[in-house]
Amino acid sequence: MVALDQRIRRTELLPEKTRPTRSRPFLEMSIEELKALRTVLNARLTELQDQSSNTD
Repeated sequence: MVALDQRIRRTELLPEKTRPTRSRPFLEMSIEELKALRTVLNARLTELQDQSSNTD
């Protein structure tokens, strides 16, 4: 998950010309899609952590 996070940040820092394009896809997903995925995964992880702490 951290690696994905770093990859997203690194791509955001690239100048426009070197950014992935449709002809050269970045993991075949757009940055927006990756950010959305990260948000969903983080929310799910938080839910699971809350559940595990409630069982103590």
